[in-house]
Amino acid sequence: MRHVTGESARRKAESLAAAGDPDAAKWLAGARGEQRVAEALATLPAAWTVTHDRLLLPGMAESNIDHLIIGPPGVVMVDAKNFSGDITVWNDSLFQHLGGGEHRTSRNLVRELRKVHWMAVQVSTRLRVPVTPVLCLAGDRPNRFGEPQLVCGVWVLAHSSLVGWLRSLPARISDDGIRRLVPRVLSEFPSTMTDPELLAAIGRDLARTSAADGEQRALISPSGQCQSARRRKDGHPRRRGGHRSLKRLLRFALVGGLLIWGSQYISVVSGHVATLVTSVLVGGLSPGGHASDSSASLARSVEGRPPVLGGLDCQALSPERLSSYVKVDVAPLHGEDGTCRWLADPQDPATVVMTAEQLEPHSVAHLPGDLVSLTASASLAPPGPTSILLGRPGQWIPVADNRTETQWPIRLEIYRGQLGIDDHRGQQILRAAAADLNGAAQGQ
Repeated sequence: MRHVTGESARRKAESLAAAGDPDAAKWLAGARGEQRVAEALATLPAAWTVTHDRLLLPGMAESNIDHLIIGPPGVVMVDAKNFSGDITVWNDSLFQHLGGGEHRTSRNLVRELRKVHWMAVQVSTRLRVPVTPVLCLAGDRPNRFGEPQLVCGVWVLAHSSLVGWLRSLPARISDDGIRRLVPRVLSEFPSTMTDPELLAAIGRDLARTSAADGEQRALISPSGQCQSARRRKDGHPRRRGGHRSLKRLLRFALVGGLLIWGSQYISVVSGHVATLVTSVLVGGLSPGGHASDSSASLARSVEGRPPVLGGLDCQALSPERLSSYVKVDVAPLHGEDGTCRWLADPQDPATVVMTAEQLEPHSVAHLPGDLVSLTASASLAPPGPTSILLGRPGQWIPVADNRTETQWPIRLEIYRGQLGIDDHRGQQILRAAAADLNGAAQGQ
């Protein structure tokens, strides 16, 4: 099946041009940018599947995904932007600069970043797999941006760097996994050239599905990922009215009071429910619908020394130390499956703040470079944005002026949605936590 690159943008440009709308030139430039990115992606090896111009909400809206890529790192969503002028990163946001001298103007591109991140979360929710969001600069001066950078949870890079960056990502799925995932991507996000009647049918089904799980979709919306950088003429951040803050404070106080009052009546019940939920998460259900025996093992691991799997010692990162990193009190809830877990509420497994686990050596053998790999992601349970650290033995974990060497194949994930932090802060905490877990083996 052949996918048409930038066709929807081209059709929109023609429609606007026919109506005499000056925005037609912008849409045509967008189509050219998508074509540049598609030409770069065409050089990927055969193990990768690349699709272009896919509908995000088929039969419901015309919003399209420029490029969806399925390969060893999983699913990558690329939004091509043919920006003119220079693009720079400042204060964890992206800016476009036009003109020069006294006529130089700058525009904050935070809305574009938020939109790309939101689209990636929608794709992740529908496919139920992690999706990496990318804003690809497809202008005629790609080399002026520099190295790929993670901004507000979105990777920003030039189209000339795209293929090399993709191939450097850590592998997450096997060749067989890629083959199973491709049909799902193609059916869930059809081409913009799909028959209108078929799209209408898909849209009706999608509307029913969206109504059924709309609450979950709203929970994982990344609208809070990146702070707006609107500024006054004096250069200082714009302040919101004090009455809004007061209303918000009163609302939080009311809700908090109700929660405290209600907790006096449900604490006994919640303890039993949390124990069952925890046992299901760790050990699953037996055929009879009862929690498996792993619940008892989990209780033993919490009461005694946390389990060690192949050298990964969960106790090397104390709750007090992690609490100092995340600024929230945490409690350990480690399982005999070898996964280290830290929760904000030990009675509620859904409040997980961070996990750490040892991986099979082959799963991280491909990781490039001398430093551990860090990337932004999203989680469905609990829903929200996360940051992930992957490392193979011998890679370095940079923390301030110190560097700790990884001893085992490791994976750490911090649930940023639980903490209200951005990816930059999430990565800082992951590096510090990984250094603690590995440093114990080096006598630090």
